[in-house]
Amino acid sequence: MCMDSSIETRYETPYFKAFWTGFIIFMAAVIPTLFTSRGAFIYYGDFNVQQIPFYMHVHDLVRHGNFFYDFSTDLGGSVIGTYAFYLLGSPFFYLTLPFPTRFIPWLMPWIIGVKYGVMTVTSYAYLRRHTKTDEAAFLGALLFSFSGYQGAVLVYNHFHDAVAFFPLLLLAFERLVEKKKYLGFILMTAVCACINYYFFVGQVIFLIIYFFCFYGSLFRESKKSFFMALARCALTGALGLLLAAPYLYPAVSYAFFNDRLKDLVLGYDIFSYKEPTMPIGIIKSAVMISDVSGLKGLFNESMSRVSGLGAYIPLFSISGVIAYLAAFKKSPFKNIFITCLAFSMVPVLNASFSAFNSEYYARWFYMPVLIMCLMTVKVLEEDKLASISGRFLKKGLLITTIIVFLFIVASLVPFKDGEELNLLIYKNNPEMFLTEAIATVVLLGGAWFFIYKDKLNHRRIFVIAGCYITAAVMVIEGSFLTYPEEEKAFLDQTVMNACPITDDSGFYRIETEECVYNYPMMWEGVHSITSFISTIPPSTMAFYEGIGESRKVTSYLNEEREGARTLLSGKYFLIEKGTPVETISFVSDPGKLQGYAYCYERNGFQVYENRNFIPMGFSFDEYITETEYRESGLGKRSKDRLLLKCLILSDEDAEKYDGILTHTDISVMQNMTYKSFTKEVELRKETACRDFTVNKRGFTAEADMAKENIVFFSVPFEKGFRAYIDGEEAEIIKCDFGFMGVLVPAGPHTITFQFWP
Repeated sequence: MCMDSSIETRYETPYFKAFWTGFIIFMAAVIPTLFTSRGAFIYYGDFNVQQIPFYMHVHDLVRHGNFFYDFSTDLGGSVIGTYAFYLLGSPFFYLTLPFPTRFIPWLMPWIIGVKYGVMTVTSYAYLRRHTKTDEAAFLGALLFSFSGYQGAVLVYNHFHDAVAFFPLLLLAFERLVEKKKYLGFILMTAVCACINYYFFVGQVIFLIIYFFCFYGSLFRESKKSFFMALARCALTGALGLLLAAPYLYPAVSYAFFNDRLKDLVLGYDIFSYKEPTMPIGIIKSAVMISDVSGLKGLFNESMSRVSGLGAYIPLFSISGVIAYLAAFKKSPFKNIFITCLAFSMVPVLNASFSAFNSEYYARWFYMPVLIMCLMTVKVLEEDKLASISGRFLKKGLLITTIIVFLFIVASLVPFKDGEELNLLIYKNNPEMFLTEAIATVVLLGGAWFFIYKDKLNHRRIFVIAGCYITAAVMVIEGSFLTYPEEEKAFLDQTVMNACPITDDSGFYRIETEECVYNYPMMWEGVHSITSFISTIPPSTMAFYEGIGESRKVTSYLNEEREGARTLLSGKYFLIEKGTPVETISFVSDPGKLQGYAYCYERNGFQVYENRNFIPMGFSFDEYITETEYRESGLGKRSKDRLLLKCLILSDEDAEKYDGILTHTDISVMQNMTYKSFTKEVELRKETACRDFTVNKRGFTAEADMAKENIVFFSVPFEKGFRAYIDGEEAEIIKCDFGFMGVLVPAGPHTITFQFWP
C-alpha cells in the first residue's frame, strides 16, 4: 500500500488497525467472565484440564532449559514428542516466558487476544489480494477471526495457533503459483508444519483442492504451465518439510503410534455418518452461532462433541455465501466452496483431513470458512446495496432466515425419553441452544436493518457488533459451565499451592482420580501415573496394550491394578474431596485400592499411601516371554500381580538372558493370592537401587548388586536413550513391553541413562 508519510502515520495502517480491532473485540468479550475467577481465565473442559496445565508445565520446562526429557508428564517422554502437537511450536506460547509460571491462568486471555489480533492481520493480508478495497478485506478478516469455528474450538486454544498462520500459507501458495516466489512458501510450509503437524496435514489437502479449483484453468490454457506449477508446489513443499524435519521427525514419531490412528473409517461408515442427523448438524453449525466443542448439540449427541464443528459467519450467517453462489456463475471460490461442502458431507472425504480416522472431526472447517468470508465481503463490495449483488444478498438473507426458523421449530419437535414425551430442545443443552437461537435471530435482524437502511457508512459498526456478540455468546457459554467455587478450588489447589504430598524421600510417582488427572503437571517436581494427553511415547502405549489396558487419551489404571501400580513405583493416591473444576469420574470406593492406607487430608485432597511401593530400579529372579504373558489365560488380577514376580522379555531377549534369569512356569500361577503378591514385592524391594535421580537428559541410579542381573526401570523405552554403567556404554533391554532395563554386574555400580532426541 502506498503511503504519504506526511499525512498517514503508522497507527493508521490497515495491519495495525486489523490487529488492535481483533484484540479489543476478544478482550471485550472475555473480560466480563474474569470477575468470577479473580482475573484468571477459567473456561471449561479441556481448556482447564489440558491447556492451562500444559502451558504451565512446558513454561516451567523451558524456563529451566529442559528441552530434552520430561519425567513429569505421564511416565516420561521426549519434550518435543510430547508437546509439539499442543504448544511447543506455537510462537504465542513463548510470549509468556518473561512471566512467572504461576501467572499463566491470568495471562491466558491476553495471549488468546493476541492470537485473535494476529488472525485478523494474516487473514486481512490474504483477503486483500482478492478484494477491491481495504475496507472489504478488513471486514472479511473480522468475520473470519470471530467466526463460529474460532469460538467452537476455544476450548482447544492451541488450534488457534494453526488457524492464525494459515492465511499466510495460502498467500505464499498463490505467490508461488502466480509469481514463482519460492522462499515465502518454503518458509511458511516449515512454519505451519512446526506449529502443528496435525493441522498441517489438513492444510496440504486443502491446498491440493485450492490448486485444482483455482488454477485448473491453466490445464486448458497450457498443459506445460499447469504441470510446471504443480511441480513447483510439490518441490518447494518438500523443501519446506526438510527445513522443519529436525523438529518435525521426533514430534511426529509419537503421533504415528497413537491408538487413535488405528481406528480407521471403514465399512458403511465410509459412505454415511453413524448419526444420520450429522449433515443437518453441519448445516446448523454454519447457519446459527455454533455450539462450543465438548458439548452435545441439538442434532448430534456424540459425533460433534470433540469435532470443532463450526462455520457460522457473524451477522450474515450464510446469506453472503448464498448471494455469491447466485450472483457469480463462474468463480474459483465457488468451486472451492462446493468441493469443501461435498467433502464435509461424505464421511471418508471428511476423514481425509484427519488421516482417515473413524472419529468425526471438523477441525479443518476454518479453511473453507476463510473462503466463505471472502465470498461474503465480495458481495458487500458493491457501491450500492440496491445493486444486483444487493438483491441476491436479500434473497440469501431470506433463505437463511427461513432455515433458522425451521431449526427453531425443529427444537420443539417431541421425542420419547424413556416412557415420557419431551421436546427435542431439552435433549441436549437447552440453555445453549436457546442462547444461540436468540443471538442468531438478533444478528439476522441487524443484517436486515443493515440492508434495507442501506447503511453503507455504518457497515463497519454492524460487523464489529456482530463479531462481538458472536464471540461473547460463545465465551460466556463455556465460561459459565464452571461455578465460582470450582474456579476458586482449581486455582487454590494448583496455582496458589504446591502438591499436598510433602514426602521428599526420593523418586516416586503419584496417582489422582480422573477429575484432577493433570493437576500434578502444575506442581513442580511431581511425577504421576495418571494423565490426560494424547501424545505419549509409543512404548508407553505398548505397555498398556501388553497388560490389557486401553489407553487412548488418558492414562488411568483400574482400581484393582495393584501390580501395575507397584511396578510403576506408585506411592500415593489423591482423591479430590472438594469441588473439582472438571467432574469426570471418581474412585467409587477407596477400599478397592488394595494395599493403600489413608494418611491425611490436605488442600482438599485425601492422601492414600501404597504399602507395596518399590523405589525405582529393581531386579527379578525369573522371567516369562511377551507371548506367554499375553496367552497365559490367567485371570485379570493374577495376571496383574504376575508383573511383580517375573520380568517380561521378548522371545529374542529371553533366549539371550536365559541363565541369568530363571524361566517361570506360568501354569502354576493361576490363582496368585494377595499374600503371595506382597511376598514378591518384598523380594523386589530388597533389590531396589539406593538412589534414583532424574535430570534434563535422563536419570542416574546407584545399585549394589548381589549378583549379575537385569535392573528394571519403568521409564518408557526410546531409541534416543544411551545407557552407561560406571561410564561404560551398556546395551538397553526392552522389558515389560515398553520399559527399559540394563544388565549390571555384581557389586556397587552407577547406572546412567542419557537421552538425545
